[in-house]
Amino acid sequence: MINFFIEFDACSNYTLMKYVDRRAVANELDFGNFYAISDDFLDSGWYRIQSDAGEYMPTEPPGSFRCGTWYPIWLNGTLPTNFGEEIVGEVCVQGFKNNCSETWNIDIKYCFGNYLVYNLVTSIAAKSGYCFGTEAVIATIGTTSKSMVTNTDNPINSIDPCTQYSLIQYQYRRAATRTLNFGKDIAIAISDDFLDNGWYRVEKSSCEKMPTSAPGPFHCGTWYPIWLNGQLPTTKGQKVRQTVCMQSFTQKCLYSWNVDIKLCDGHFFVYNLLMSKTALSGYCFGTSDICAEQDKDDDSEPQHDNSEKKKKSQSSNPAIIALVILSAVVVILFILLVVYCQKSKLLRINGNGISFAGRQNIIGNRPTVYNRETCSINFQSRTYNDSPPPYRSREPSVVSTGNIFGKRKLAPAEIFTVKDSH
Repeated sequence: MINFFIEFDACSNYTLMKYVDRRAVANELDFGNFYAISDDFLDSGWYRIQSDAGEYMPTEPPGSFRCGTWYPIWLNGTLPTNFGEEIVGEVCVQGFKNNCSETWNIDIKYCFGNYLVYNLVTSIAAKSGYCFGTEAVIATIGTTSKSMVTNTDNPINSIDPCTQYSLIQYQYRRAATRTLNFGKDIAIAISDDFLDNGWYRVEKSSCEKMPTSAPGPFHCGTWYPIWLNGQLPTTKGQKVRQTVCMQSFTQKCLYSWNVDIKLCDGHFFVYNLLMSKTALSGYCFGTSDICAEQDKDDDSEPQHDNSEKKKKSQSSNPAIIALVILSAVVVILFILLVVYCQKSKLLRINGNGISFAGRQNIIGNRPTVYNRETCSINFQSRTYNDSPPPYRSREPSVVSTGNIFGKRKLAPAEIFTVKDSH
């Protein structure tokens, strides 16, 4: 893909590249502190690189998770070497298995001011970013105590920090020798991105010094400890401005900014602390094991609050017991209902209200009609003697009755048969 643009001087019309310190080849993506650079949101145009790591785009695959991104973009070619020279170079997106999974072209120009400008194109791959420079450098925060207004820097409300300060919270957990205890600490981790800017003092005098070396991740009651990359004041009344560093999993000084420190006449230190820019990071104070020991009154609630909690818990016990008993009764009733329903399935009631066992008929709630053999009734022939009338003489008549079958209805002629004796 070649950019078509109106002719103009790219060496004087460019944009400074963002996140230049994180784009160095030696800078591996730190998942705990940064989102991956994703130049699929980059606006196409001319860019200049200003970084201590260098401005040259690497000409070899940097490796996955380098340059502060998942998929680094590198130059598959050479850079211009003559002043005013402008070339078209091919860039590659490095994947996990392929060093050049996607390609496109960009313009590169060598300006007379002895610097390069790149006509970059929006990346076609998410979580991919252009690489610049070779050596990893410390990424610094652009804000210091000068640019952020604090109590001491405010000329209208000028105060003495040795008399007007706040006590730092969670003192014993901020010791450099104490590692973060996820199961027992009151808070999961100290996070000074919620800290209010201002002057602070550590109440325990033997643990008020900020460590001057990196404590290590998960120390000082936090994930990312903040330590002093400098020296404390040594003369009473002296105020110095020193650099503090935030330690990450891979770098001892990933972020840095300035704080003011003063040694007061009472021989204690006060620190003009600034809110941290990273979640789960916290300032460290104290270097000995005794600093990690919790005092009786440290981080504890007042006694009346505990008594109120006990009263609330005691008052809630009868309600909990009643709820448990009610639940047990409901369960028992449910079990009895199920048993009753199971037994009732074995009994059926017919139309007369008489219960009987067995399966239900197709006809309804009537007992099964049983079939039996067809019955027959045989009547033996009998002879009846009667006296004939005087005007006629005949033989005694004989009446014979045949078999009667219950399956069909017989006609009268079939039931009685009269035979003459002739």
